[in-house]
Amino acid sequence: MIPSRQPKAPRRDPGLAALAVVAAITCSCSLFEPRTPEDPGGGGSFWQYPSAPWIVVNNVDGSLEARSITLYMTSLDTSFVFVPDAADSVEFGGFLDFSSWDYADEQNTITNLFAQVAAEDSVIVADFSFVEGYPDPPAPTDSATIWRDYEIVIVGSGFAEWGNPLRGRARITLTESSTATWAVSLWEDFRPDDYTPGEEYTWGYAKASYR
Repeated sequence: MIPSRQPKAPRRDPGLAALAVVAAITCSCSLFEPRTPEDPGGGGSFWQYPSAPWIVVNNVDGSLEARSITLYMTSLDTSFVFVPDAADSVEFGGFLDFSSWDYADEQNTITNLFAQVAAEDSVIVADFSFVEGYPDPPAPTDSATIWRDYEIVIVGSGFAEWGNPLRGRARITLTESSTATWAVSLWEDFRPDDYTPGEEYTWGYAKASYR
């Protein structure tokens, strides 16, 4: 059962220098070119200035597919916390670390994950969809909570291949800086209601495998 909404976390301003660098990189790319995997520090034509919460989620999606550490981490606030599904912690906690997951832990985890799928024949495909009954707030200020169902394929991972993607539901808290940019401060991960233990996995399990 999905828990009720929780109070929003306070927001620290993101690094505007990092946003400026990303914007400069992005503007150099044609908007009509197909999305291709990027070097870890590269940009991508999918990236948009994070002026709204939904744009940040789109940037997370694109940065995963481009395998860009820079763009992925730009979408997160430095106060970022990841909270895995409690059932994942119980089932896999004996050999995977789900504890105290902050911005630095996320950066290390994503770096390891992208390094694992760096080969040309590897690919990450992410899809985030709206959750019925949980519409995005129409005009949020300061903070916002949005819900997304996700499916993520990580070719070469051994547990999120084509036909058996990672599946879950995310409650994503975003906060707005004094310069009107948005970033993810809290990601709460949940197994879907029709989750089948032993046959499929969540984003939290996948990341913990590379932590």
